[in-house]
Amino acid sequence: MNWIHGHWGHQGARAGLNFYGNDYHGNLHFSVANVDNWLTICGRNLVASGSDGIIVNDIVKAGALGGEGNCALGINSNNNEASEWQLSKLYIWNYHLSDVDFELASSSLYSALSTNKSASVCRACPLFSRSVSGSVSMAQCECERGYARSAGGVCLQCEAGTFKTNVGNVPCEACPTGSDSAPGATLLSNCTCGAGYWDMDHHDCKTCPINSSIQKQNSTGIHDCQCNAGYEGPDGGECLPCPAGTFKLGLGSTCSDCPDGTYGIASDSPCIDCPYGTYNLVPGADSSDLCLSCGPGKYYQDLR
Repeated sequence: MNWIHGHWGHQGARAGLNFYGNDYHGNLHFSVANVDNWLTICGRNLVASGSDGIIVNDIVKAGALGGEGNCALGINSNNNEASEWQLSKLYIWNYHLSDVDFELASSSLYSALSTNKSASVCRACPLFSRSVSGSVSMAQCECERGYARSAGGVCLQCEAGTFKTNVGNVPCEACPTGSDSAPGATLLSNCTCGAGYWDMDHHDCKTCPINSSIQKQNSTGIHDCQCNAGYEGPDGGECLPCPAGTFKLGLGSTCSDCPDGTYGIASDSPCIDCPYGTYNLVPGADSSDLCLSCGPGKYYQDLR
């Protein structure tokens, strides 16, 4: 932003005239018609199509046009267009704000500066809040659904795991135990069961039966519960340890027999190879005693 003007009397009284570059008369639409003894201007030194660029008195006046580079902020730098005003406060970020943060900064500054001004001018409620017709103070501005008032007075998005259904200055409510929500949730139904929990409507998320669990989120039925490693049983039902000589290393309903040449002693561990020089041809062996030595005239060859 190269130049800012407080009051500009040509073509009717204007306030907040500003421009990027050399043409200021062509940018009258960046200003506001209400001439007061103060104003707030927020400008962005970035070309970003579709983003806010100039906000005057909490009114978005232009998209992000971007500066020219190597320029300074000028106040009354044009002798032919001088105005009797002064800079009160200046805030500069050394990085580009998101549209949400850019609007929040503008709204917060405007609201803070407008508290002692003329009552004849309607002031904008802080960002993400609203008021009913005929409101006479900023205290009547209430946070939108999915937003709650912070200690600093601004409306902030409900955190993950919470929701807020109605407009008002009440805190966000926590989702039921075992469920979660995205930031800014506006309904209880936005709370969905997390991994390891299930429920038909996500309002009373339950854990799976003993020795079973759920990997996916948003489960709506106990049938999604599967037996843990080392256990077998129907989905959603009772899970029992794998029988000797069988194994299961992940979630599922059925244990598998140990293959030929191996035996199993722990249901949640891989099957063990028979000792070197021995063999078995019995699937599901549950002991090394079932591993036999080669008979007379034969020898063992490891083909694994």
